[in-house]
Amino acid sequence: MLLRAAPLMLLIGLAALQPQPAIASSSEREELRLAVERGQVRPMSQFLGEVERRHNGRVIEAELDRHRGRIVWEVKILPAQGRTFKVRLDAATGVEIPRDSRD
Repeated sequence: MLLRAAPLMLLIGLAALQPQPAIASSSEREELRLAVERGQVRPMSQFLGEVERRHNGRVIEAELDRHRGRIVWEVKILPAQGRTFKVRLDAATGVEIPRDSRD
C-alpha cells in the first residue's frame, strides 16, 4: 500500500513545493490538491521522458496550474540550443496544449 501511495505522495509534495501564482486563491490550491488525490491528475514523472524526447531538451521546472478551465502541467524546458521555453500539458492525459496568440 505504501509503495502504491508513493507516487501520489511525491506528486503532492512536488506540487506543494512549486511556487503558486499570486492570483491563486486557497480554494484554487485546494481544488488542485483534491484533483491529485482523486487521480484526475497524473504525475509529471509519467510524461517526463516523452516531453524531453519530443523537445530534445531537459525539463527544468514543472508546475501544476489551471489554464482556461483545465488543470495543466506548465513545463519549462532547456533544449540543446540553450534558450528555455514553456509548454503546457493536459494534466490528465499528457497531451500538449498548443499555444496561441492569446497566451
